Amino acid sequence: VNSYAQAIAGLNVQIVHAAAASQGQQPNDLLDQRDALVTKLSGLIGVTTTRDTNGALNVFVGNGQSLVVQGQANALITLPGEFNASQIDVGYGPTGNSISAGINSGEIGGLLAARTQLTGPVRSKLGQLTVAIAQSVNHQQALGADLYGNQGTDLFAFTGPQAVAASHNTGGASIAVSLSDPGALGGDDYQLAWQGGSYVLTRMSDGSTVATTGAGTAASPLLAGGLSIVISGAPANGDRFLIQPASAAAGSISVVQVDGSKIAAASAVIGSAGNTNTGSGRIGPASVVDPANANLFTPASIAFTSATTYSINGSGSFAYTPGADITANGWKVQISGTPAAGDTFAVSRNISGKGDNTNALALAALQNQNVLGSGAVSISGALGSLVTQVGAIAQQTTTAQSAQTAVNNSALQAVQSRSGVNLDEEAAALLQWQQAYQAAAQALKIGSSLFDTLIAAVRAG
Repeated sequence: VNSYAQAIAGLNVQIVHAAAASQGQQPNDLLDQRDALVTKLSGLIGVTTTRDTNGALNVFVGNGQSLVVQGQANALITLPGEFNASQIDVGYGPTGNSISAGINSGEIGGLLAARTQLTGPVRSKLGQLTVAIAQSVNHQQALGADLYGNQGTDLFAFTGPQAVAASHNTGGASIAVSLSDPGALGGDDYQLAWQGGSYVLTRMSDGSTVATTGAGTAASPLLAGGLSIVISGAPANGDRFLIQPASAAAGSISVVQVDGSKIAAASAVIGSAGNTNTGSGRIGPASVVDPANANLFTPASIAFTSATTYSINGSGSFAYTPGADITANGWKVQISGTPAAGDTFAVSRNISGKGDNTNALALAALQNQNVLGSGAVSISGALGSLVTQVGAIAQQTTTAQSAQTAVNNSALQAVQSRSGVNLDEEAAALLQWQQAYQAAAQALKIGSSLFDTLIAAVRAG
């Protein structure tokens, strides 16, 4: 772009001098060279042009920044991104400010649009899927027992939410972001700005304001979109922070448990019926609901004092409903049928885990469970939606490319109709000139013959 701008500025000088020296005669060769350079330049970056009375062409880019004025060319520069130094923006040399937002056509405009409209949002949504898979699998893993009889440990690790301060911030504030509710996590990045004495959270995809709760302190963090935001230090007006909940997750996920025997395929707790039971009560598989409960593996006894009441470890009297959950110490179990008074059931730690794939089935079922969108979207559904979104963008891009190609061809034809050469017209004109030349030659021949005849007649007389 800069080399084309310099060349156009140089041609402006030559064209102005040539026109002045020839008293207004257009230097067509120089004009053609300049037009060709402008065409090449417009293929890289969208431009607008104006022509001065002296014949110089002025070129503007972005939101009206002057790239070429008369014989002066201004350079474009590359700038580190406001929130990411490795993400390059296009800057305007004389001011040093980014003009990327105003570049919407040409190859550079296409690259910038792909970054902001496709790769960035898709990376965020792919990260959202990563978080959902890793968090749900790790949580379910903790609810089961491995072949060693131990409670399951995490299978996956990933980078959590990222918060980056804008490069121009002048205050002393910093923020820390963590996941408060992975199920409520969206596929958008956010911007947190200090404006008029308060923090305002906006969604980067559409600029809409996001409602928050809390004060932003450790005791009362800001809560929004499944995120917890803690702010420390004093901000200055206009300070901004980019919050990326999941953009780094997809590229950082790793398997931290490589021992297959430590996959928690079995339930961590198991239920059993007393050998002396006389009723028709049957106990189903026990499952963990709170893996952090300190009494999770403490043996528990469910004793029926009648067909409709029971106690746990000898305390309490609870109403029995067949098939309803019975919960205690971080586990739950269901008993069906009609137990008799004196019947007992036990819940204890699943020591070996052999012959039990309860938790493995629960792990496999996670893909169809609604763990995203606050319990409204499944992992497989979110993946299908993401693939559809990318496909739709690709189709729209193909359609837009076809339309722009037609517009470009039409523009080229319009240019050629005014400044180009029509070979058919030129051939016809050449034929006309050839015939005129031949007619003139014939007229001279006739004139010469007449003079010869006249001279011969005079001599004979």
